[in-house]
Amino acid sequence: MAKSIITNTLLTDFLACVSPSDDSSIHVFEGYDINPVSNSMSSFMLLTPYLGMLRSGSSVSAGDFAISLDRIDDAIKKGKGYYEFLAVSKNNEKDRRLLRFNGSALKNNYKLPDLTKMDLLFYAVKVGKTRIADLEVESELEFVGSSGMPKNPDYPVSSAAADDNSASDDEELDMYDVILAGVKSDD
Repeated sequence: MAKSIITNTLLTDFLACVSPSDDSSIHVFEGYDINPVSNSMSSFMLLTPYLGMLRSGSSVSAGDFAISLDRIDDAIKKGKGYYEFLAVSKNNEKDRRLLRFNGSALKNNYKLPDLTKMDLLFYAVKVGKTRIADLEVESELEFVGSSGMPKNPDYPVSSAAADDNSASDDEELDMYDVILAGVKSDD
């Protein structure tokens, strides 16, 4: 019980110190829809827990090696600590930013897919800028010295799919680490 009282006191003090109109380095975002960036590690993290349902040992051929489907979830968790989600204001679709969530810091049994279904208030710290294209799996898995290799030698991209990439993928967006997210009481 003492731990709960201390936690609630710290949370109350934190919320009292942070105000949307404050000049604080902590930014408050309300009224945003969040979704994983298409073809990003974060989008795969919404799918990979379900791959464990497949028969153990199932794999997909990836050229000279095979990818073990039931191990993708663990591999991504070991290689990535934060998961980026595109946040778009419900009032202004041009107001876009990236919010990063620490996958191991979620409480109350929440998981990453739950975040996309909730109307949350976010407290976050700006950590930099990035482009959406930099979050794609191919970009994240590029190794130093491999830039001379074609990105997808076995599966050429059709011209229709290539046109699907919007110019906004090259837009540089502000990126924030979420330090607290929760539902807001209407009281």
